[in-house]
Amino acid sequence: MDIFAVALEFEKESEQYYRDLAERCDQPGLKQILNMLADDEVKHFHVVSAMRDGSHPEMPETEILPRAKNRFSALKNISADLCYDSDEIELYRKALAKENQAEQFYREQAGAANDPENSELLHRLADEERRHRFLIENMIEFLHRPQRWVEDAEFNHLEEY
Repeated sequence: MDIFAVALEFEKESEQYYRDLAERCDQPGLKQILNMLADDEVKHFHVVSAMRDGSHPEMPETEILPRAKNRFSALKNISADLCYDSDEIELYRKALAKENQAEQFYREQAGAANDPENSELLHRLADEERRHRFLIENMIEFLHRPQRWVEDAEFNHLEEY
């Protein structure tokens, strides 16, 4: 198995999935979060591509959680008007499963890597996917109960994870 080919496919599929979700989304704040997730997947694609080519690229930690928290804060005043059906929420659950699968894959590959620098990068990619998973879990909770989510501890859901 070519781990880099698998990882590149994960990242490409995830980016497209988030772009498609963003396209379907009517709410600008959620749309921005979905596009941020897609942008992160593009960054991951470039990191994996560089690793495949023998480099050890820099991988700055994502700023997605604080940026997403700002978007959720902006939703505070309109959350009572938001309504999402179970079919739409299921699309987010599918994204959650993709992030979980990617995190597990990167952790397994990090453990099997012969190169310590690649192992470290793979662990960092897994950590990024964990943050994405955490964010999507919060998005699902928000979609289920927008007003309650907003009121619950003033957005402590997205404190540094």
